[in-house]
Amino acid sequence: MASTPKNYNELRKLLIQIEADSASFRLGTASIETLKYMVENPAYTAVSTMTSIAKENNVNPSTLTRLAYSLGYDKFSSFQRLFRDYVEENAHFYTARANRLVHPPTVDPQRDTLFNTVLKEEAKNIVSLLHDERSDQYLDIVNLLVKSRKVRFYGRRQFFSLAVFYSYCLGLIRERVDIMQDDVHGLSHSLTFMDHQDLVVVLGCAPYTKATVDTCRIAHRHEIPIVSITDSHDSPLTTYAKHYLIIPIESHFYSNSMAAAFAMAEALLTMVAQKMGKSTLETLKKREQIIEEFGINLPHNMHGTNRT
Repeated sequence: MASTPKNYNELRKLLIQIEADSASFRLGTASIETLKYMVENPAYTAVSTMTSIAKENNVNPSTLTRLAYSLGYDKFSSFQRLFRDYVEENAHFYTARANRLVHPPTVDPQRDTLFNTVLKEEAKNIVSLLHDERSDQYLDIVNLLVKSRKVRFYGRRQFFSLAVFYSYCLGLIRERVDIMQDDVHGLSHSLTFMDHQDLVVVLGCAPYTKATVDTCRIAHRHEIPIVSITDSHDSPLTTYAKHYLIIPIESHFYSNSMAAAFAMAEALLTMVAQKMGKSTLETLKKREQIIEEFGINLPHNMHGTNRT
């Protein structure tokens, strides 16, 4: 019998072991495909009946009962509880964080203002990058950002802004850099013409979106190297990643803290610029020439022209 997964992320990792035939037990093909469907659709699994899930996967409900038992659960409802807990946890991510602001602990008159507290937390997050145990991954990721034929960045929600930042800044010094967007040509359009010579950089923290997880899974299936920048070793974005980096995010901010993420981006991109050497200078000089020809920037002496 399997070691019973305690949460959704443990189940997701177990599924990978099962598919790789490295788990301590085996499942039939129908059970594996059904489990994969359930893991990829946690919200549907959390609220649907066993009969509905079975029908969706063209299996008998008894297959789900046996699957739950094989995974170490005494009944299917216990197994389904894992999905419900996961969905509920993600559904209340923002309110749970904001609740700390609305219902704070006893206030110490001598403590810092909330403004100072948040700034200190963000500074601590950035400093913690200096002690990142995965810092040896930086050089490998820099090499991929330099040498990959194409580089595509993908992030949802507020991490879309981080993807744009990476894409714009890397695009200043090398070609074939872009962001992947659902609402323009679609993710399939971005991945279709990519292969092992290219790189997909996926950005995201909890609550993870299905699209970012699917992007990792599908890119991996098509042998496209993946770099993930996320918040935890247990993040689903690390599962298929060739390399991954962890962003410190502890803060009183009611959403994901981004200060360390952008600091990490600046550090990585600076390393890329140095690695590219003279090519960086040549590309930037050409870009500056074109900017000048377009007349995009205001003259340096225009600011304060009418000052007395």
